[in-house]
Amino acid sequence: MNHIARYRKTANLTQKALGQCIGVSQGAVGNYELGQRSVDLNTGWKIINALNLHNVKCKFCDVFPNPK
Repeated sequence: MNHIARYRKTANLTQKALGQCIGVSQGAVGNYELGQRSVDLNTGWKIINALNLHNVKCKFCDVFPNPK
């Protein structure tokens, strides 16, 4: 399970706004958050970079924890 929604909300971003930052639709962001669509490595880094640009200090492993 990822923590995209938690960090997105901390950044005061809507799904649509985050999608615009990373070049995907609001629906894609929603599907990523629900785990209905997998996030590839490139998109994962785009999400991390977008969140950090919005003053949310997070690392890749914070948003995408290692599934044990």
